[in-house]
Amino acid sequence: MHSRLILTLLLLWSMSDTLFANEYQASSPLLEQVLATQAFPSTKVSRDGKLMLLATPISTPDIAQLSQPKRYLAGLELHAHQSRAANISGQYQAIELIDLTNGQLLNTSALADYFPLTAIKFSPDSRHLSAITLATNQPQLLTLTLTARASVNLSPRPVNGILGFDYQWLANSQGIIYRGQTDQQAISPPYAPSQALIIRETQGRPGQRTYANLLKNANDADRFAALTHAQISEWSIENRLNDIGPIGHYASQVLSPDNRYLLVNELSLPFSYKVRYSGFSRAISVFDRHTQQLQPLTQIASKEHQARGKNATSAGPRHHHWHPAQAATLVWYQALDKGVSQSKLALRDSIMTAAYPNGESKQRLATPGRISHTRYGDDGSIIVYQQDRYQQQQTVSVLAPTGKFSTWYQRSLRDKYSDPGRLHQRLLDGQHLVAIEDGHVVHSSLGYFEQGQRPALKRTRLSDNHSEILWQSAPDRLEYVIKVINLEPLQLLIRTESATQPPALKLVSGTHTGKTLYQAPANAHSLAGVTKQPLQFRREDGLMLSGELYLPTGYDVSQGPLPLLMWAYPREFQDEKVAQQTTYSPNKYLRISPRSPIYLAGQGIAVLDKLSMPIVASQTGKANDNFRAQIIANAQAAVDTVVEMGITAPGKIAVGGHSYGAFMVGNLLAHTDLFSAGIARSGAYNRSLTPFGFQSEGRDYWQATDLYLQMSPFTYAHQIKEPLLLIHGLADPNSGTYPMQSQRMFDALDGLGGKAKLVMLPYEGHSYKAKQSLAQLWWEQSQWLQQHLAD
Repeated sequence: MHSRLILTLLLLWSMSDTLFANEYQASSPLLEQVLATQAFPSTKVSRDGKLMLLATPISTPDIAQLSQPKRYLAGLELHAHQSRAANISGQYQAIELIDLTNGQLLNTSALADYFPLTAIKFSPDSRHLSAITLATNQPQLLTLTLTARASVNLSPRPVNGILGFDYQWLANSQGIIYRGQTDQQAISPPYAPSQALIIRETQGRPGQRTYANLLKNANDADRFAALTHAQISEWSIENRLNDIGPIGHYASQVLSPDNRYLLVNELSLPFSYKVRYSGFSRAISVFDRHTQQLQPLTQIASKEHQARGKNATSAGPRHHHWHPAQAATLVWYQALDKGVSQSKLALRDSIMTAAYPNGESKQRLATPGRISHTRYGDDGSIIVYQQDRYQQQQTVSVLAPTGKFSTWYQRSLRDKYSDPGRLHQRLLDGQHLVAIEDGHVVHSSLGYFEQGQRPALKRTRLSDNHSEILWQSAPDRLEYVIKVINLEPLQLLIRTESATQPPALKLVSGTHTGKTLYQAPANAHSLAGVTKQPLQFRREDGLMLSGELYLPTGYDVSQGPLPLLMWAYPREFQDEKVAQQTTYSPNKYLRISPRSPIYLAGQGIAVLDKLSMPIVASQTGKANDNFRAQIIANAQAAVDTVVEMGITAPGKIAVGGHSYGAFMVGNLLAHTDLFSAGIARSGAYNRSLTPFGFQSEGRDYWQATDLYLQMSPFTYAHQIKEPLLLIHGLADPNSGTYPMQSQRMFDALDGLGGKAKLVMLPYEGHSYKAKQSLAQLWWEQSQWLQQHLAD
């Protein structure tokens, strides 16, 4: 008995020592100040243009929230006890409703017990607000009546949010269509992971990239089938509930514009073990709300059978949807080249239509490029977007009601200067359609150009792309359009800020002196005095590079060189001119993301953030053929520039990056002596573990073995002599950056006698969210740089 007690005490002592050694670092006062600065609220404007919603997002949860038990199935991270995803983006902790006619706040106190909320919408008549509450035992749909005596109603059937929280108001605002849980799900036993016999066999066809959290066995498939069973339901504002059709594995349901039919997308058995749920085989059907009949339309094959390549797509029909300007007309895309990635056919894709239920299928258009999506004009036009992902090109054309098909514009997908931005829409019979008047569209552009950024609202002629400016940001401010309330007379909801004034929302009538509806608080942290300046410089071959330099408060170059961290993310380009574009605005108010390295400027470390790291394809080759040479040239130019400025000196410079930026860090440390330390977060270092491509690389490992090996820092781990800090989320689901990547890189450096540290953040994904994780991140990065950039 005595010996057993001693053994138990020794075990407890050992465990407590281990736990203490691995506790999170305490949050710094600066981080607490940064986290206390609430994110700028999301905005929605009601259809009648009279109400504005301000929703405050939850940006940094506690680690206890992330550590809740999860199910990992079909590429999803699911909550273990609720019918929803484990980590939902777009959760809100507070809302305000503002009457735009008088600036008064509406009463929303009835919602106090239901936060967090997600999927917030106005009803079509603007008299109700709807949302999904996550505060109940299971997700529930709620409505708030927007009257002086605001009241909340909860759906009698919980929501099945396993595949998302999409729902739709009826056009008359008398009810909502949504996916509800079944009675069997309400009493199903809690999830318990289990092991089972696994047998897999090749099928003689090329496969796709590998993904995390796929179905592994029959137990997983059965569990996923049970979880995705849903009952499409109609919930009226009088609290009546009607079932629509049979129970099924529904992924979406969309009302036709006349509200008679539902276009239903249902996952089909058997489920694939090779792709995520979004690539499962599925049945497309239409449900008639009058006759209560479900009519099958087509079966879409699993993406595991789809051809490989950037421009590949399904061989059969895809992307079924309703034409928003017609009562019940189905539209879908159909590949003419069997969906292969690189086809020599002159016409590769088509748009098909059929009036439901008795109309014949007709080809409206055949295109030379792959159709990515379409928009619909209020004059009957269809705006067609084609993409060539190999060439990074987008072609936007207009199919007129007369049948004439003409190109509006062509641009590089990475060309920020020529991006027209968001098209203005107007409401027609309850549907949002692109406003086209006399061959012109109105659009709000972000306004990037060589000298900075001046967003604008423009009217552009589709025939020749000639534009006139209707409204533009003041030259000494950064202002852009959130919502066009009216065109005549012009009334806009804008966001406005300057280098010294935090962002605000204003209602303007063709001027820049509108009524303030919301004012964000000024920075209350010690970084308020940090200075920011743009840098532009050329690399050896003449390519212009840029970055944003942050210097500690009160620093002057006469005080001597500072330790400096460069932070970058490589991007591939097909065009040299596009590669040299900048997105710097001198009028942007300094807001610090807790994931950004800028906080280090408050600790006496200069930061060169957003360092451009272009990888430009040559006329005879692909961008990655010269990846290493180009990142070295970029880094050399940046180092030479800051050293010549006297801000830093050789031996005092570190390099950092996240994801593909971490991959860059590994390569720069392995092949240059420019840096004295590195920070690599959530990266990939061994490209043989991503054998079917990465980033924009379309060749697989067996087609370009030498390239994969040469680009992998893991191959050259023996050449990394500088200290490297590796940080990774243990729950990273990104197919290219499994946690194993950082673990194996650390093991290699450890075995080779290198200097490295590995920090694995529990419960975190590809990016880091929890307050405790961010505190650890800040501490690790600060300590690493202070230790290895010291004089």
